[in-house]
Amino acid sequence: MALVPVVNPPIGVEFDEEGEDRDEFHIDKLATDFTETEESIHHNVYPESDDESEGNGCGGAARGGTPIVRDDGIMYKGQSFYNGITFKECVTDYALATSCNLKQYMYDIDGIGFRCVGAKGKCQWKVYDASLHNESMWRITKYTNTHVCVPNGDCEMFKGLAPNGYTYSKDGDPSRRVLVSLYARLGIHHYNFLMGKDVQPDSVMKYTISTYSAACAYSIYFKGKDPAAAETTKPPIFEAEVDEIDYGQFILVSYRSGPYPAESKKHLEGLPNTVMGDKLLSYFEPDELLSGENPFQDDTGRFHLLEKSEVLKNEWIRLYLELAVATTNRNHIRHGVGALKIHKVAMEITRDLEPFHKGLGAYDATFYIKYTDDCKDRARAGDDGYRVAIVRRIVDVHTGIFRIIGLTQIFPTIPASNGIAAMEASPQD
Repeated sequence: MALVPVVNPPIGVEFDEEGEDRDEFHIDKLATDFTETEESIHHNVYPESDDESEGNGCGGAARGGTPIVRDDGIMYKGQSFYNGITFKECVTDYALATSCNLKQYMYDIDGIGFRCVGAKGKCQWKVYDASLHNESMWRITKYTNTHVCVPNGDCEMFKGLAPNGYTYSKDGDPSRRVLVSLYARLGIHHYNFLMGKDVQPDSVMKYTISTYSAACAYSIYFKGKDPAAAETTKPPIFEAEVDEIDYGQFILVSYRSGPYPAESKKHLEGLPNTVMGDKLLSYFEPDELLSGENPFQDDTGRFHLLEKSEVLKNEWIRLYLELAVATTNRNHIRHGVGALKIHKVAMEITRDLEPFHKGLGAYDATFYIKYTDDCKDRARAGDDGYRVAIVRRIVDVHTGIFRIIGLTQIFPTIPASNGIAAMEASPQD
């Protein structure tokens, strides 16, 4: 029998020995009075506090000076969280760090509980997090940090349904598998973009999907391959956090990317003096090409036509196309997006975010990808030729948050009555 080391709470945190019974009374009363469903949550916005004494939520202390700990999995009685979602993320971090067999045993609008089911269910570890009437934050009210089990890597919370999200190690939905693979690639591209690396995603180990909205938040854990690392080096585990902002649209935000445990940037969303200003991401969606606009034959200097070698060298260009098609054609991707063929790529520097405004690594750039799609299921009325994906990438120079938004459309042509030759009909392969 092995004991998992007990992590002591930070110095200065006071424990209310008599408060346990009082908290239990409140929790039972809240469960009895529960009559409403959970209100909608916007994935890219943290709830704002009405109490100025709690600070701005950017690394400050919660009420009473209790710090909000993220990413390390450390928990203690009295610890505060923004909401139940951030608490569950902390429990996930703990499970990944300790390999203990945790399972969710309680969920309601005001409380979430997990326990360890190791040692044939006899393990004593248990944690309960609740939102009490007199506080705006969630707080751990019960915590028994004693394990009598031997961790073996099995974890019930990664196998089944949790009321606020699904966690999968194997998934029978082929369309969702396609999206998860693409989102993992987006996460590693985010990491490579900022760090100058060339890590490639390998096999997805597990992932969690939120269920409180049609547009989901994905936390993905996967193995990465670094060509620069020695062959004997064990492949590191990476994690990516990608949020869909609008279901059925190509609007994605990558908040977390890198070797586990990676730091999430979600709490920096909405800060002043960022590249977004006070505007929503949908405001930056690129416009459709009008009849007569051709970014692949331009003499104004607005567009830069990429060479074939540049397209082949930078695999993320195809990733942008696959994301544009997959997110807007969810019902027709069960067989993947391998039928796409790129013919031409042009780019436009949308804003001068100095010093990150030059070349393919520009922090705010729009890419025009001319392609054909051999998948008949995705064909639309009047769509019998070329299409173009218009993809805008916005990387925040202050926070490192990676945003990508775009659309696909039929490639427009110039009417013959204009006296100008129609746009090229043959691809430049």
